[in-house]
Amino acid sequence: MSQKFQHSSSILIVSAMLAMTLACASRGTAPTQPQSPVEPGPVIATIDGEAIHLSAVDQWLKDDWMSGIAKDPAQLYQLRRAGIDGVIDDLLVDRAAAQDGLSSDAYLDKKTAALGPVRDTEVGEFYERNKDRLRPSESIDKLRYKIRAFLEGDRSARVINELREAAKIDILITRPANPPAKRQRVPAGGAARGPVDAPITIVEFSDYQCPFCRQAEDTIQQLDALYPGKLRIEYRHLPLDFHANAIPAAKAAICAGNQNQFWEYHLLLFGNQKALGPESLLSYATKLDLDSAEFKACIAAPETLARVNKDIALARSLGVSATPTFFVNGITLRGAPPTKAFRAIIDRELAQ
Repeated sequence: MSQKFQHSSSILIVSAMLAMTLACASRGTAPTQPQSPVEPGPVIATIDGEAIHLSAVDQWLKDDWMSGIAKDPAQLYQLRRAGIDGVIDDLLVDRAAAQDGLSSDAYLDKKTAALGPVRDTEVGEFYERNKDRLRPSESIDKLRYKIRAFLEGDRSARVINELREAAKIDILITRPANPPAKRQRVPAGGAARGPVDAPITIVEFSDYQCPFCRQAEDTIQQLDALYPGKLRIEYRHLPLDFHANAIPAAKAAICAGNQNQFWEYHLLLFGNQKALGPESLLSYATKLDLDSAEFKACIAAPETLARVNKDIALARSLGVSATPTFFVNGITLRGAPPTKAFRAIIDRELAQ
């Protein structure tokens, strides 16, 4: 069949994995009978008069790519597992289409049409469910077409899922054992809370103007509640160049910390991300009854900026360039992972 019907999770996995390696052509249709010999294709080079055919180059690329992937068993498993889902989906659609006397494309079009068109209310509901993960500039009007296209694709996935539920599918490939986690040594420093001898240390590189950092703050609060007395949280500043208020906010947090109010001020900054101008930073200090003169002098002091720059230099030495980035006992977590991602590492560390 000309169109490929892949499981939605498979598409996401394959796209992500291929983006990290090599852009390759889409996989072929699942074979239901022995394939005919591959045509050599046109001659695309010669060496001493000997022809080099396109098919030979394509095969070399496939072999080279697979040999690279094979060095990472987890990545190879994810690709193969996604490929299995894709092959199964194609076979199920081919089989159902043949029973209805239709082509695979026509069958899927018929089934998705029966579900009705994507309604405007569905687009709006999808946007509302996901808008916290979007940039402020990404309005529903800008994303409406993309959301509608995604939801239309999701209808195809629903049709395929019904076929999968009616079939007896056994997946025999097994997941490889997880390799030991790679750790980096992150020196102590910066604002910290929790027992010094806590079994788990979480170091966060963050930016007060970063929306994903604000989201991650909620996750850290949840972890504090889930693991009382077991976590030491350390905050490091990594203000990004394109956030105009990030460095002033970082300096203000350091100055609040000099008056033993770092975490209180920290929460005010994340709770008021759209108000991080100079007057707002001073108003938060007043709200916490900080010494105003001392606070202003601290912000102006070159030593304060030097402390921010020290954190930035540390981030670079660790290969950190985006916020938020976490180190859980030295194990890297990037972005704003869900609570379960942290818990998987924390529980494993506590069990050792």
